[in-house]
Amino acid sequence: MNAGAVPIRLRLSYWESLGLKKFLEPICQTKVGPETRNETIVLIEFAEKFYGKCFGHGLNRSDKVATYQIPISVARIIHYRLQCQPTNAALQQILWLLDQHLTNRGLKPEFEKTLAILGH
Repeated sequence: MNAGAVPIRLRLSYWESLGLKKFLEPICQTKVGPETRNETIVLIEFAEKFYGKCFGHGLNRSDKVATYQIPISVARIIHYRLQCQPTNAALQQILWLLDQHLTNRGLKPEFEKTLAILGH
């Protein structure tokens, strides 16, 4: 496996896990059809797995810290989306963690260049 493709391991507190869950909820309400963006479908698929892990790690306990494996593609999408909307303290912490992991691996996207290639 390409070393850059190894998922990111994030240790999230109860509040951070809850924040990410609430961030993903409106995305999961999207009706998937031919016009649905690929990144939205990727987040919906990730959310299903994430929700299962949240409840498996006992998300209802505020003293819990859980480790989640997040694919690089998902990490980059969340990293970008968190920069484009208002966030709370928990989501700011997740953004910081994602930024740190992506930067350390040399995988932090340069969105101006990435989006320019796609013609957006």
